[in-house]
Amino acid sequence: MSKYNKKIKVSFVLLLLLFLPFACGKSGGEKSNGKTKIYSPWETGPYPVGSSTIVLVDSSRIDKITGSYRTLVTEVWYPAVDSAASTPHMKLKDYFGQNFQDAIKKLLDEFGISVSFSTMDKELMSHRNVPIREGKFPVIIFSHGNGGVRFQSLYLTEFLASHGYIVLAPDHTGNAAITIINGQIITYDKDSFFYGMAGDRVMDIEFIIDYLFSVAEKGSFLSGHMDLQHIGLAGHSFGSFTSISVASRDKRVKAILPQAAPGLISARFDVPAMFMVAGKDQTVKEEGNNLEKWEFNMNDGPSFFVDFVNAGHFTFSNMCDLVPDFGDGCGEEEKNGKIIKFVDYRYAAKLIDYYAVSFFNYYLKGEKEYMKYILHNPDPNEVKFETNLVDFR
Repeated sequence: MSKYNKKIKVSFVLLLLLFLPFACGKSGGEKSNGKTKIYSPWETGPYPVGSSTIVLVDSSRIDKITGSYRTLVTEVWYPAVDSAASTPHMKLKDYFGQNFQDAIKKLLDEFGISVSFSTMDKELMSHRNVPIREGKFPVIIFSHGNGGVRFQSLYLTEFLASHGYIVLAPDHTGNAAITIINGQIITYDKDSFFYGMAGDRVMDIEFIIDYLFSVAEKGSFLSGHMDLQHIGLAGHSFGSFTSISVASRDKRVKAILPQAAPGLISARFDVPAMFMVAGKDQTVKEEGNNLEKWEFNMNDGPSFFVDFVNAGHFTFSNMCDLVPDFGDGCGEEEKNGKIIKFVDYRYAAKLIDYYAVSFFNYYLKGEKEYMKYILHNPDPNEVKFETNLVDFR
């Protein structure tokens, strides 16, 4: 009988009986006296974080939006050398390049939101173009939501890099809110949603995986530093659709973290998966959450379902940093005459990071000690947790 053949709810009391007290410290993967050092997933990891932008061109495809070869502006976050910590921190405007003022103005005009330029000067965790540290690290590819951007979930991508992951996130050109290619500002195109549904996004991710294998040994600053036997995917909203779709067909993917999936996505598959939903999601609504629950039930592999009961759709992004009263996860929102109050997005980010790094540490790094973190619900008032695991070894 398969150890994943039925689903159970894991109670907090049972877990206290099953597992030893949690280790303290920062984050993980180093050897100490011959043993793997375990770091708390609550804390930022032990590594400074580097960030670099690469531009990848898929000459096998013509982009339906631009009419040129499919071009993906891709951000890379990675564990950096210790000396990087003494260099300047990145600011949000750095992701827009030299013409950031024109790009930001066009973005704000396009979406009709108001963001102070001072927000763009906020210091981030990353350090720009610093050397990558020695060693090989598992790879995670993040896919943004419909109308999102490659740096929409910095709370997650930077955090994972600090814990010893190389994280890549492309702008899905035309479906991104904004991307800049050869100085040209390309904003969201409504037709890109249908192109994405037809396969553009899936092909984007598989092209990036192909590229990483092609430069495994030489040709990139990442060469020699990637553990390509352990590739994970994460995605928000439409990016969840993308990550599950890729995992259903590409055996190189070893674990996925879909967040706020918009609907029915795939047939049965067996990739380890942690499905995250927002209990007060006003975008995909209860119907979307139920469909993601269906995906959870259909998964033949180890599967987890994490419901952040007071979160909204955009709690899974950094939108709340830009527009604190945006709604649907940011601040509060009026719906049918009732005020919906969402969990503080900064606290929610800590909870999301906690589960994400624990999940990937277990399934990509093979650090078995992190299962106790996965199965421990740190806040039952904010999180409902289920798993299909029946054997915790």
